[in-house]
Amino acid sequence: MYAYFVLLLLLIILVYFYNGFYPPPWPDEVLFSSPAISLANSGKFNTEVLSGIIYGMDKATLWNSPLYMFLLSFVYQFTGESLIAGRIFSLFIGILCIFVFYFLVKKLTDHYYLSFILTFILVIDLSFSRASNIIRMEILNLLFILLCIFFLEKKQRTLTGICTGLAGLTHPISIFLVPIIFIYNLNSLKSLIKIGFYALLIMLPWFIYIYQYWDVFQFQFIAQFSRKTTHYTIENLFYLIKVLGGQYQHKMNFILIYLFLIIPFILILYDFFHFRKTIKYFFIYIIILFITLLSSEGWYSIYPIPFALLYISIFLRAYPQYILKIVSFITIIFITIQFLFWKKTIPKINLYKKEYNMYIDFLNANLQDCKMIYIQSIPDPYFDLPKNKIYKEFPPYGLFKSSYFYEFSSIRINTYQQIDCFILSDTEPIEEGLQNILQQETYRKIPFPEFKILPSGYIYKK
Repeated sequence: MYAYFVLLLLLIILVYFYNGFYPPPWPDEVLFSSPAISLANSGKFNTEVLSGIIYGMDKATLWNSPLYMFLLSFVYQFTGESLIAGRIFSLFIGILCIFVFYFLVKKLTDHYYLSFILTFILVIDLSFSRASNIIRMEILNLLFILLCIFFLEKKQRTLTGICTGLAGLTHPISIFLVPIIFIYNLNSLKSLIKIGFYALLIMLPWFIYIYQYWDVFQFQFIAQFSRKTTHYTIENLFYLIKVLGGQYQHKMNFILIYLFLIIPFILILYDFFHFRKTIKYFFIYIIILFITLLSSEGWYSIYPIPFALLYISIFLRAYPQYILKIVSFITIIFITIQFLFWKKTIPKINLYKKEYNMYIDFLNANLQDCKMIYIQSIPDPYFDLPKNKIYKEFPPYGLFKSSYFYEFSSIRINTYQQIDCFILSDTEPIEEGLQNILQQETYRKIPFPEFKILPSGYIYKK
């Protein structure tokens, strides 16, 4: 247990030294925080910052699985809405992930030191520490997925089904648990039925809730899915690879992380020509890597690393003579990634905090007479602006490209016309409907201060 507390402390130290820089306050955090505070304050699971921009958001938030936001609403009942409270909540879940991963590796290998070293590698993985430091659901989803694998290993079908259902309530990407559960239970239809029954039982209240707002769910879910499918082409394969590896903040880190992700492919070839003891776990890794790549979100880079580590642990259980060489090699990879990250980041953190405070002061000075404010900015200033105004956030880019949404375009256009101030940085392209509004009406453009790290942009005021 002492080893676990060392790892716990290491994660807390990493998050502390990020100092709000990695990641900066992110628009996605607002989209997860808004339903949580609405649920905490009024009992309604809606998203005020997208109300009037995406159909149905004033009634229900149905484009994401609800569990993370539901649990966050309990935190907000005690703390109120804040970036710090939300991120500490995610950090707490990350600590639980360390605990589960450590004992899962120990269960798979029965090797204390290997469990410690592989969990240490997980903790210093940039995607894991970042997911533990942002208001998003991936870290909670990883917790339930690891628990699901743990209970599959222990052949506890009821708990496997419960964790599968909880994972599904946290993130749709949990669909990759379906083939994994089949792999574990190929010869037991009874086990599959039992796991499926408990998973569906856990998710049943959410299905009933969706049914009450079926038209809203259809629109919001299709909106999200259609945005994803724009990436599913052969031409965009390199884009997907870039999205996943680009989260490691350095060109050399991009190479190093893919070098690590290739290691299981090398090890499976060795195993295939020897004892063939690790094939099942390699298929699990492939399923997760493939679905993660197809999902085309940089946040999802949290998934392949722990499952590559789990596969490596299984390989080393079968071939213990290679423990020192393989563990040393991958430890060097991740320590190098951390070194290169901090070498690039340390000079920027203090400057970032200084410029971000200047940015907030600039916005407060120029938005005093604004009643409704639209924010399209990274970093997102939402959490640091006065709460006596109405805020709207920009939806994920590409959401309105499908012709399916044309009939709903008047909803957001009418909302845009009611907004008197827009914060628009140059980090994201402006949605076509908003671009037309900005061109048709007269706005006073106030340029952002000149920053070295933060992006340029303008405040548009009627």
